[in-house]
Amino acid sequence: MLRVKIGEQNFQKGIKSYYKKFFNSNATTDDFRVEMEKAAGLDLKIFFKQWLYQPVNPKIDAVWTYDATSHKININLTQSQLTNFNFDIPIEIGYYTKDSKTPLLLKMNLNKKQLSQSFNVKGIPENIEVDPRNVLLSSNTITKK
Repeated sequence: MLRVKIGEQNFQKGIKSYYKKFFNSNATTDDFRVEMEKAAGLDLKIFFKQWLYQPVNPKIDAVWTYDATSHKININLTQSQLTNFNFDIPIEIGYYTKDSKTPLLLKMNLNKKQLSQSFNVKGIPENIEVDPRNVLLSSNTITKK
């Protein structure tokens, strides 16, 4: 997951820097985070808080509808994990039309308990998939209304 956030090249740079600095010594998770932040030029505190210091993974419930008149797919996402913590995560939604073998991707940023968004789409969606590339450590449910 961290590789996705910062990219392969920055990840390798951060690992090498961390290893060089802390070889044969003690280090903390924060020491690792700082080296990865330096390599990527990003603030990774929220990332580490979400993925290392929370006792749960996200549980995402998706409800979707399609409006044939406006050619829009309406997606409602809800975080339903058993904590009060809300993840701030990019979500890919893949939708399939009758003839598609691979999903067409839509992107949302789920940063609160519930998020609704509409997208103009080409073709009539027959099915959707949350996180079709399996990037997230999440459990997902999907309901068509």
